[in-house]
Amino acid sequence: MHFIKLIAIFSVLSTTVLCFIEDDGIEKHYNGYKVLRLLPNTLDQLQYLNGIASDVSFILPPKKIDFWTMPKDVNSTVDLMVAPDLIKNIQKKLSAQNIKTKVLIKDVGE
Repeated sequence: MHFIKLIAIFSVLSTTVLCFIEDDGIEKHYNGYKVLRLLPNTLDQLQYLNGIASDVSFILPPKKIDFWTMPKDVNSTVDLMVAPDLIKNIQKKLSAQNIKTKVLIKDVGE
């Protein structure tokens, strides 16, 4: 009887551990994600990027957009990782603000 209880406890614990491993594994896949290097040249552009940085956690699921370097100063680069399904939309919005962009990393997952 004691042996059966131990097996049941081990089964529950191993299932819990596997769930954490699966969840962790899903978050670490970044295939197709790009890193854009942005260069805000004006105060308006800098404020626009700061607005995105402060709002991003409220409007998008985690890890869809991730600032690798935060907007700090005019003429200071900002690195932004973007999910593949958002890249065209983000590039379009940045272009509308006349923010210079270049692709720093084509595929983070490689």
